[in-house]
Amino acid sequence: MLPSIGYSFAVFDSECYKLQLQFDSEVANQLKSAKIQSFDTKSFGTSFVEESPPPNPFQSETVKNLPPNSFQSKTIENPPPLPKPLPVIGRSNLIQPITTSSMILSKAQTTQQIIPILLDCADGSRATISITDGIQVQQQVAFYSLVLEDTDKCLYACRTSADLDGIRLPQQCRSSSYRRSTRQCLFYSDVLKPSGNLDYLPNRDSVYFEKFCIPKREVNVGCDEAVYKYPQNILLGHATEVIDSPNQADCITKCITSQQRYKFACKSVMYFHMFDKFNCILNEHDKDSKPEFMHTELRQQVPVYKKLVCKS
Repeated sequence: MLPSIGYSFAVFDSECYKLQLQFDSEVANQLKSAKIQSFDTKSFGTSFVEESPPPNPFQSETVKNLPPNSFQSKTIENPPPLPKPLPVIGRSNLIQPITTSSMILSKAQTTQQIIPILLDCADGSRATISITDGIQVQQQVAFYSLVLEDTDKCLYACRTSADLDGIRLPQQCRSSSYRRSTRQCLFYSDVLKPSGNLDYLPNRDSVYFEKFCIPKREVNVGCDEAVYKYPQNILLGHATEVIDSPNQADCITKCITSQQRYKFACKSVMYFHMFDKFNCILNEHDKDSKPEFMHTELRQQVPVYKKLVCKS
């Protein structure tokens, strides 16, 4: 007769319980006899390798062969001299006068580009000044400007193409204008029409200077180097000589040399640049001797030039 199923499970459980007690007893005895070290554990046939602990990054250690301390103060023998203190910039030393010693250039400095001295008249002629009071240059930017005391200094700067200290202007001055209210001297590299390309506007605050060239042999040594120009004016009924002239400068030269050429003293001249023939009129009178015959001309662009009286 077979045992019942319930009896069989009871016997099986009893046997398993006995085996479990034996296993636990054996494990307990092994643990008591074994010497357990750090990081060394053996259990159920699986072993763990002992490893040394990682270094402590916060532990201070004594480092040998330290590099020298670059911040440690040392005594230096024969120290170099201290640099000179910078000068105090004040109003008195912002602009210093130019001395002869400061103008001596070194060999390296002489290799720099220097503006060459340009002659006003390339053919060896003499530069003469035309003065026009009451006009200003229209819509033309000056290449340079200076604040000067009066018209004489402005004219001198244009004649020499340099400032009052002798420093060259960036370009050759062919004409200039001076504004009395602002004391501003403006320099131009061109001249008014018809000799150049500039236009003008009436302005009582401004005076205009222009250079033109005449042959040296035609000018007396004691003669003033300027003529007064009155634009848009004519002297009626006093034409002493009517001649042909290729340009304005030649017409003025004929007036300056009228005594030798035409046997009379020319005091004023009118040049009609729009005509090729009979365009230069020489007069033995001017606006001072015959003011009632001085009239405004609006139809044609024509000026009257008054020659300055030459010294005896």
